[in-house]
Amino acid sequence: MKSSFWLRYLGVFSVMITMLRGQESRVWTSQQGSTIEARLQKLEPAHVTLQSKENKVVRLAIADLSLVDRIHLIESANAPETILAAGEMRLTEKFVKVDESAWKKLPTKFALGESSSVGEFEQWQTPHFLVVYAGDVKAPVVAETAERLWLGMAATYPQFRSEWGEKRRVIFVIEDAEAYQELGDWYGGLLAEKAQDAESQLILQQHKSSWPQLASAVIELPQKMANEGKYHSLATVIRAENGRSWRKAFPAMPTHALASDLMKHWFGPVRADRGVGYFALATGQGYYKEIQLAGLTETMLMEIGGSGGDEISTKSGFENGSAWPRLLKSGVKRGKITPKLADIYGLSPDGLTAENLVLMHSLMHYCQSTPKRLAAFARLTLKVRENQGLPTVEEMAKIYGFDSATAMEEDWINYLKSSEFK
Repeated sequence: MKSSFWLRYLGVFSVMITMLRGQESRVWTSQQGSTIEARLQKLEPAHVTLQSKENKVVRLAIADLSLVDRIHLIESANAPETILAAGEMRLTEKFVKVDESAWKKLPTKFALGESSSVGEFEQWQTPHFLVVYAGDVKAPVVAETAERLWLGMAATYPQFRSEWGEKRRVIFVIEDAEAYQELGDWYGGLLAEKAQDAESQLILQQHKSSWPQLASAVIELPQKMANEGKYHSLATVIRAENGRSWRKAFPAMPTHALASDLMKHWFGPVRADRGVGYFALATGQGYYKEIQLAGLTETMLMEIGGSGGDEISTKSGFENGSAWPRLLKSGVKRGKITPKLADIYGLSPDGLTAENLVLMHSLMHYCQSTPKRLAAFARLTLKVRENQGLPTVEEMAKIYGFDSATAMEEDWINYLKSSEFK
């Protein structure tokens, strides 16, 4: 039940103050990084009043609220869509205040199997992740990176927080070479148990060929392990050969891997016939967050081919990993690089070029460059979840408010030439 009144002046100017009842308590996040669990008490043109469980009343500027909070105000309190463009863009991951009180190293070891001959690893637990590690690794740094990326997702994508639930995602961070091989052998054994047809046999062979060279991967935990530990079924593996140098949050490669994996988690299952765009958006997200948060990219992609899954090559973007925006801007302005939206959106791991990788990063940069564009991207991700498939490039353009993909492509190119792209 809610009541409201409008003050109108000459039929043109209107101010709304809405008193709200029956609003449920939820977590609100400011762009400065603070969070509060509270219910919405009052909505004004530029402010909201919140009431916490302890009956503490807080008044916040709408311009300081996260995107998820603003979308909630539009959908649940009839706020105007113009609030999406209020204020400036801030990277939640950088500024959010992380509560480390619940972080802890567990006294027990993480076992890959019931037999004592199967490896055991140290464990570092946070509210949303379990970092399983071996060797010279600063587990709290990886944990903080993961939690900050998680909070960034929760502040951007409606339902992400509730969909995640009470489970944790396991992150294997392995510096010790013997432990890394042991993990690979263990997972290879799981794949071998399922290798009953040609496709699964190829997956097994690709795993064996690529594992020694991987920097990161996604593996599926056994159902019993996931259920008993209350873990999400997919886990991230990070090979931490230089893990001892990770002294603060957002080391480059782990940031890329975790940002991409969290986006894939949010997308959910995608049908094979609706997968065009999946690689560009999920991998582009990894590069976008890596450069924005780490200041450079160190990540190369691996292409696995051949009938036996044993032909391996690596792909990387421009050599200077800290200058992608500057170099791309120059190439586009001089006409040496011509961005094609449909081509970049439709990229797959096959046949990648340095230019395509950098353009894929730039597309995600563009898609999230203003509050309005970020809100459009949030809507796009919801459609992916609802439809178990990616929108076509024309459908994506319409989500962003364009009549055609050609119009969106022109706007993207203009953005790449502008001072905003940096």
